[in-house]
Amino acid sequence: SRVEEAVCRLIDLEGDLDKEIDRLVNEVRLAEHLISQLKDSRHRDVLRYRYLNGWSWERIADEMHYNRRWVLRLHGEGLLHCQKFYING
Repeated sequence: SRVEEAVCRLIDLEGDLDKEIDRLVNEVRLAEHLISQLKDSRHRDVLRYRYLNGWSWERIADEMHYNRRWVLRLHGEGLLHCQKFYING
């Protein structure tokens, strides 16, 4: 029946959503781990604000009392250091 088909489809979608949530949780954990490895607290702050809090560049700059250009520079440096941690395990 149509109702049974709809229920089966909903169950399948729920399973897909659960898998995607698990994947995203793992991605956040990896990001948190990589960010926590950074020695410079400014790099940690920029990356946390941007990727874990979802803040805009302007809000980050205001919070850190830097201009947007300097925040973008710190962001780039932080990403390079994270990339080294990720590649080297």
